[in-house]
Amino acid sequence: MSRLLNIQTDLKSLKFGDDRPSGGSSNQPYIKTPIPTGEELTPPSKDFLLRSNAPLNAAEDVSRLFKMFTDLKSPVGGLFTAKQEILSLSAVKTQASSGAFNEGVYTPLSTLAQAGVGFLGAHLYKQGSTPTEGVRTYTDVLEVVKGGLNGFTNRLVELSNIKIKNFPPITALNPSISPNPLNLLSYNGGPGAKLGIGKTTIPISGQRTGVNNPRVSPYSTIIDNKPTSINIKITGENTNGGKIKLKSHSIDNFIAPLIPSATELTDKDSSIIMSVSPSYLAKDSKTIEGTDGSRINMTSPGRRGNIISYTKGKRDSEGIEIGAVDKINAQPIYQSSTVGAEKDGFAVNDLVKFRIAALNKKDPTIKQFIHFRAFIDSFSDTYNANWDAIKYMGRGEHFHKYNSFGRTINLGFTVAAQSKPELMEQYKKLNFLASNLAPTYSSQGFMGGPLVELTLGGWCFNLPGFITSLTLNVPQESPWEIGINDEGDLDNNIKEMPHIVQVTGMQFTPIHNFRPEKQVNKYGGAEEGEGLISGYGPQRYIALENEEGNNY
Repeated sequence: MSRLLNIQTDLKSLKFGDDRPSGGSSNQPYIKTPIPTGEELTPPSKDFLLRSNAPLNAAEDVSRLFKMFTDLKSPVGGLFTAKQEILSLSAVKTQASSGAFNEGVYTPLSTLAQAGVGFLGAHLYKQGSTPTEGVRTYTDVLEVVKGGLNGFTNRLVELSNIKIKNFPPITALNPSISPNPLNLLSYNGGPGAKLGIGKTTIPISGQRTGVNNPRVSPYSTIIDNKPTSINIKITGENTNGGKIKLKSHSIDNFIAPLIPSATELTDKDSSIIMSVSPSYLAKDSKTIEGTDGSRINMTSPGRRGNIISYTKGKRDSEGIEIGAVDKINAQPIYQSSTVGAEKDGFAVNDLVKFRIAALNKKDPTIKQFIHFRAFIDSFSDTYNANWDAIKYMGRGEHFHKYNSFGRTINLGFTVAAQSKPELMEQYKKLNFLASNLAPTYSSQGFMGGPLVELTLGGWCFNLPGFITSLTLNVPQESPWEIGINDEGDLDNNIKEMPHIVQVTGMQFTPIHNFRPEKQVNKYGGAEEGEGLISGYGPQRYIALENEEGNNY
């Protein structure tokens, strides 16, 4: 300081100002209060509940903030306002965002108003053109979020149609959807923009299937604002610079699944386009929502229908009962010499075939088939070889002699009813399955044990054996059927049973239709030959088989 302070100095005579480099003034403090004298000093107020001075203090705060925001000599107020706008620009843009600011515009009026009413416990909005308006929420744009009455313009639906199914966009309600096939969304500002300047882009994952690939170019014909067909042309480049040629495809009315046919590759070509997964739709079905279901006998539990009556069940638009969601779970037990065919109305086809066939005690060629959905929780196939230890006098080690061979399959699976028609049928099948651990009796009263055949995919195919144990568990998360009708009376068509049952600890002992021994294979065309394997023996513990043949 330019002047010296000493004990004689009158500190009250020092003036504000000259607080900036080179002698400038910041005009602060904005509120100046005279220094009290000794007679004016009073003890602090004890009215901590009423705080009678709060309105005066709030008014002083408002005055101080107002001067800060309007002070032309200091950039503090302007910088504070700019910082709030940049923060709003850097926020995530939602469907409720409007204008250039993703989280709403900021005005100093909001801060001034909050300072004036804060002592009352009131909370005003910081963002928004007025302190009482605030930022728009999804409630304010509910119809836009839902996508209208049919949901076609919902953002997730549009993303699926444009980015996965390659339909051309037919609306502009979601402008943040990026036109670039490599990106999902793109919008101004957001977390990806520096200081709110630039764009935020959300790219599509690099693990895309063949249809959802940036090299897929959709071309459509628009009639009455409705796309009628899509022609897809796919080309690609391999690491050697060669071209991969794929056929063009036309999909009418957006019904058929977008699955390209086999690629046309030369010997030097290698594909860099990931293939599309196989279709699980029925061969003659347009959609999994159809009444005929899919090729795995499963319809969507959320398909549209009239559900006004629980007792009658869901009905279609013509009032016809839709029936079971899972037709395999609702498939009754049947007796036959062969597995029921789909063409005859049997529901047996699953992603992985899973059935247990109980052999008729009088005629083992006749079987009683139980089909369950292949919700496999656990599966293990255990093999045991027993060797007897022999001790000879004069030798310290044990010698061993082969004794016996054993095999046990342990299985666990879940049975779940997804619609009312399935519930009672699944328990009838579970009851029949459990009964196969109880004995059978001949007409003369002799007791015997029931035999069954287990089929699970290609691992076990019509494998004979017997079940030695199983446990039925009801998981805690399973809901229960309460067995009442629409009027609250007893519903005789159903009983109070859990919807989900877990079959655990099912132990199955196989009886092989071949002599269990080391597999006798042929090498070089003969059993004693040399060379690569040319034939596999009949000892096929892992079946690799289905109704059409085996892979041995």
